[in-house]
Amino acid sequence: MTVATLLEPGTVAMVTERIKAHYEVQDLEMGKVYRWCPESIVVECKCGKKLTLTASKNVCGQCDADHRASVEEALEARLAEYEEEVDHPWHYPRPYYVPTRGA
Repeated sequence: MTVATLLEPGTVAMVTERIKAHYEVQDLEMGKVYRWCPESIVVECKCGKKLTLTASKNVCGQCDADHRASVEEALEARLAEYEEEVDHPWHYPRPYYVPTRGA
């Protein structure tokens, strides 16, 4: 059974997963890099392709279906809830500089 047969008429995609906004931490030799990953949703398009969409990336690359309305609806519903929950990994209860060799 394809996604297209499961969707109601007028619907262009089915949301299968929501991914919370977060920072990805990459440990480097001289420190850490924090990369912001905006909230996104995983949808299965009518054409059958699985897409990870954000507010700025919302078109299917295969069939050019515009999923902007679906993305906005899914993300706006959770926006107020997340505004106070966003975690800033650089806020630690320890000093900024900690010697790594003998002090």
